[in-house]
Amino acid sequence: MRLRRVIVHLREQNWTAVALDLAITVVGVFIGIQVSNWNSERQDRQQSREVLIELRDEFKQFDITAKSLADFYSDSLKNQKVLLDSLREGRIGEEDRGMVKEALALGLLYGDPPPPSGTYRDLLSSGKLDLIRDKALRIKLIEYDQSIDIVARSDTNIQLGLVSFYPAFARYSVSSASYKLPDFANGDFFVSAKTDFTNIDVDYDGLLADPAFRVSSEQVFLAQQFRLINIRLSQGKIAKIRQLIEHGLKASS
Repeated sequence: MRLRRVIVHLREQNWTAVALDLAITVVGVFIGIQVSNWNSERQDRQQSREVLIELRDEFKQFDITAKSLADFYSDSLKNQKVLLDSLREGRIGEEDRGMVKEALALGLLYGDPPPPSGTYRDLLSSGKLDLIRDKALRIKLIEYDQSIDIVARSDTNIQLGLVSFYPAFARYSVSSASYKLPDFANGDFFVSAKTDFTNIDVDYDGLLADPAFRVSSEQVFLAQQFRLINIRLSQGKIAKIRQLIEHGLKASS
């Protein structure tokens, strides 16, 4: 309709009307483009916020997992330290035997680190990483994704390095028929503080007299230290990512 009017005005050489019609047309097109851009920007902001919410939920769970694992390794190291000190003194006091039993029961165990972010990897594979608008957050997510693979390989290498020390470390403890770990319905790896280790029978004289056992204990202690360092580094990355996510959510609200 507008084009027909322009043609009519051209034939009539009504230049003022032609200019007015063209101006109205240009303004209309401009407004249409702006509205389209505004809608697209609004949708992008909404998608970006939804991504941040998904990341927030993921990394909250990652934080819980990392803390549980760090607590497990910290407790394990306390037990291993008591065991090593006892070996160096050449005696295991009655007051230390509970922690020694825990050291023997849990020293060779380890847990899986927090997993990679499924949300981040989905965005990366689909080419939509720009939905994470904060450059600092994108960088931290990249660092976390790379570090998780490194931690997993490190844990595997540590465990492989301990294989030769398994026999000596496990030689002097036997679980009685009444001993068992609790049944976790939620699949939690970590041993409950209520677990009763008193039903583990330990040959204290035998382990004190065995140089190979002391070497094994030292290696297990060192391995748990490395594992704790790994998970502490992951905790630091997770904490920074959670902070950036919360900042982004506040800015988008």
